[in-house]
Amino acid sequence: MTVITENRITTPEMDSCPSWCVIDHTGDHPEDVFHRGSYAAFSVPDGSAMPTLNEKAEIPRLTAHMVTPEFAEEPEAPSMVVVDCGDLWGPYAELDLEQTDEFIRQGKAFLARLEQIREQLATALKEQQS
Repeated sequence: MTVITENRITTPEMDSCPSWCVIDHTGDHPEDVFHRGSYAAFSVPDGSAMPTLNEKAEIPRLTAHMVTPEFAEEPEAPSMVVVDCGDLWGPYAELDLEQTDEFIRQGKAFLARLEQIREQLATALKEQQS
């Protein structure tokens, strides 16, 4: 897994910006309305991506980061984890603490199954070489 840490551009205001926020709130941009933490990203190795129909090859990527809406209707909007496919405009999920725990459990089960599949691949490759 690649963890992308981003340097803070501005000093947080103690009463409004949490210490984990990496957004520059000094501009006039859409991201100025929420707090976002640094990303964790997971992707396949470089050079392994295959093109889809009529498109170039793009590496599949899964990202996660923490957010808290800054100008939400509730004064104390709860923080959440956002998981997406590395596409700002694509599908995403907003997870609370319990959902994040469940997603982690599912991720561990996925990786355990992927290890089994990897062993199947290794066995098949040995058989093909014989």
